[in-house]
Amino acid sequence: MILDISKYKTVTEFHDAIRDSEHTAPPAMYACLVKLMNTKGLSFQEAYNFLWERKLIFISGNFYFYDLKADKL
Repeated sequence: MILDISKYKTVTEFHDAIRDSEHTAPPAMYACLVKLMNTKGLSFQEAYNFLWERKLIFISGNFYFYDLKADKL
């Protein structure tokens, strides 16, 4: 089950939801989301979708995977 991103306005809310669920995500993914939000002026949902659409984050089972290529954005 994928978490409903529209429920979250901040990276912290998203992190808390992952921590409270059966999902896991790498810390680098959170850092990248914060960086995108700050440098490009994006909302959490916009930053998440930016990475998702470029296949730099994806989900397999209960695991969020993060492509380190996103660090170069």
